[in-house]
Amino acid sequence: MSEADQPDRMFNVLFLCTDNSARSILAESILTKDGASRFRAFSAGSQPKSEVGSFALKVLKSLASLRTKLVKIGQSDDASSPRNSAA
Repeated sequence: MSEADQPDRMFNVLFLCTDNSARSILAESILTKDGASRFRAFSAGSQPKSEVGSFALKVLKSLASLRTKLVKIGQSDDASSPRNSAA
């Protein structure tokens, strides 16, 4: 059976790194956001820390901010917007 025959099939993905405080956390977050329709993301560490690293937190905050800005840029109620122009 091909993947095209199973459009609703979900895949579990585990991201593993030593501390589970940066790389795996970032990967899980990105796939959860961008691949939610096809993937369930998880992260783990072989020697997990008790907290997410400060660098990872900064990156996650900047990604959230960037996505918010891109959504705002893509939205326009302006009647002169090219999307609202008559052809």
